[in-house]
Amino acid sequence: MTTGQDGIVSEARLFELTGLRQRAALRRHLKRAGVPFRVVNGKILTTEEAITTTLIGRAKKTRAPNLDALK
Repeated sequence: MTTGQDGIVSEARLFELTGLRQRAALRRHLKRAGVPFRVVNGKILTTEEAITTTLIGRAKKTRAPNLDALK
């Protein structure tokens, strides 16, 4: 994902990534996906970390057995 030096993902890049064209649709999409965002000067912005964290949080977590409990 191409972002600015500070990890900010611009509204233009979000439109590119999602294939959406309307700001309202983009807002709904981000809200449904659980991606936090801000509106700055009328533009929707988020961070690469926010997108990645959301994806990792949705991954199925596997748990290893607690072998220390058997001692």
